Amino acid sequence: MPYGLPLRWLWHMSYFNYIPPMARSQNTFLKKQREKLKQKKKEEKMQRKQERHENSAGGSLEAMIAYVDEFGNITDTPPEEPKKSDEDDKA
Repeated sequence: MPYGLPLRWLWHMSYFNYIPPMARSQNTFLKKQREKLKQKKKEEKMQRKQERHENSAGGSLEAMIAYVDEFGNITDTPPEEPKKSDEDDKA
């Protein structure tokens, strides 16, 4: 009996804290079912993520880079560097 509580409150404590055995097992069963469903959804999500990762259309960084040539056109080949002449170095 907790100290400081009147005796007339004791029946309230036992009444509200009492869970019949049938309801107790029902609660644990529902909790287990909910946990199984959660685990199943998590596994399905991981499978979908793995499939997306395996079938991704994205490639390497070189495949994603685009270059702009001297005329303003977008190409996938890098521009050729101009050859340096001796006259440019002297100036």
